[in-house]
Amino acid sequence: MSSRAAELDSPEPILNAAILSVMGRLKIRRACVLRRDGRTFTSVISKAVPPLTLPAFEIAEPSFAANVPGASQLESLGVPWLIPLKHRGELTAVMCLGPSLTNAEEDPEVRTYLELVRTILAIAVHNVETMASLRKTTVDLQRGTLLLKSLLEFARDFSGALDMERINRLLGLRLMGQLMTSAYVIVLPLDDQSITMVGSLGIDQRWKEVAQAILSLPAPAIISALPLNHPTRDVLDRAGVAMVSPMVLGNHVVGAIAVGPKLNVRPYAEEELQFLEAATGIVASAVENVRMQKQRAEMERLKNELEIASKIQNDLLPLVLPSTPGLDVAAYSRSSRDVGGDYYDVIQLDECRTLLAIADVSGKGVPAALLMANVQAALNILARLELPPTKIVSEINRLVVENTDPEVFITLFLAVINTSTGTIEYVNAGHNPPILLHGDEVTLLNVGGVLTGVIPDPPPYMMGVGGVAAGDVLVLYTDGVTETFNEEHTEFGITALVDIVRGGRNDSAADIRTAICERLREFRGSRPSDDDTSIVCVRVL
Repeated sequence: MSSRAAELDSPEPILNAAILSVMGRLKIRRACVLRRDGRTFTSVISKAVPPLTLPAFEIAEPSFAANVPGASQLESLGVPWLIPLKHRGELTAVMCLGPSLTNAEEDPEVRTYLELVRTILAIAVHNVETMASLRKTTVDLQRGTLLLKSLLEFARDFSGALDMERINRLLGLRLMGQLMTSAYVIVLPLDDQSITMVGSLGIDQRWKEVAQAILSLPAPAIISALPLNHPTRDVLDRAGVAMVSPMVLGNHVVGAIAVGPKLNVRPYAEEELQFLEAATGIVASAVENVRMQKQRAEMERLKNELEIASKIQNDLLPLVLPSTPGLDVAAYSRSSRDVGGDYYDVIQLDECRTLLAIADVSGKGVPAALLMANVQAALNILARLELPPTKIVSEINRLVVENTDPEVFITLFLAVINTSTGTIEYVNAGHNPPILLHGDEVTLLNVGGVLTGVIPDPPPYMMGVGGVAAGDVLVLYTDGVTETFNEEHTEFGITALVDIVRGGRNDSAADIRTAICERLREFRGSRPSDDDTSIVCVRVL
């Protein structure tokens, strides 16, 4: 028996050979072998005994069923003679023998024989199971090595993938080679709450529902292994999805990969799900690299755009103010960001007349800078045509309306000071009203009309007319001055600005400008500037 047991490589053949040997030697007509499975015994070998399962019972030495609590069913089945097989205190199996035709149960030699049999069988079964476990471990290690090799190649391929087209192509090749499937899809939720799907798994109908079902699975899953009442099982089955693995970066799910059935129609194994899970992690990193690459490219594009816009804006503002006989003029402009939306200009029309302009465009960046460049060019051309300020503003409104989107607009203030006649003519198109100080009297110049760029045919612009005399002060500004906030979120306001102008009524235009800027810095404190700031100060000489 021992030599026969050594030739076999699994427990059942060994136990079968042993039970046949014992039945032949002891003249026994029925027998079975029980093996433990948790809390039950199940017959693995049956000779003239029906297959059976019964609650597990405790037995340490050969005995009869009538003497073993819980074993009475064996006695009724005609196999009352119980021979436990134990190795190092662990129960391996129980041989259940029927009555011997020669009444050998009490024979001392038979008992010695059975003791030898149980020892040999217990060792043989233990050794076979140990070898099977070692073989399984070896196979698992080999599979693990192959899996690791495949994943290393997978990671190497994807390390240089910098666009979704290449990721899609590589994933298709790898899944075909490793999982024998040509059907797959990468599901990616986007920042705008929409979903994009890339791959070869054709989902024509209800694709949004399928995508949501794929993304809803919190862990890798073989769909056929999900419970029949699982909320996504039916949707994914009908869509031809066989396996799903979430794409996780950190603690956040950034997408998922779903694969269709194998080409050979065989079910997926657990190790194939493990491969998909590991591969999904690699793809997630590659997709994130693509996203970051696009982000870097976008940031570089924006940086270049801002540099261009900044240069355009700087070219718009006069580096040196022109000579303005009869007027002392000083200006200042500061952007809260790289590129602002403020613009001012000082144009000498002749020896007596000077045109002053200040504007604020609603947009930012290159489009706003280009719009302001067009406005500046138009203003310089229109100013030389001897047109009244109302006509100039109307033409600029038409230019802005025809060349921009409806949400783009410009607030604009335009004034012409004639020092020979002591007059000022102006139009305020939705801009902050400039401050005109005459002696101690303050006038806010707010006559005009709607801001430019909003209405193609606005109500006619009105022209404000007033007088100016030596010592008068005019201050043009954008909303970044009066709408500056301090650390307590209190607004600077026009009253504070008027007080500064009154306090500098005898100062030069440059001194008034400096006083305004210093007071704004003091008021703002450590709070960053929220808006662009532009100031044009004029003193009549």
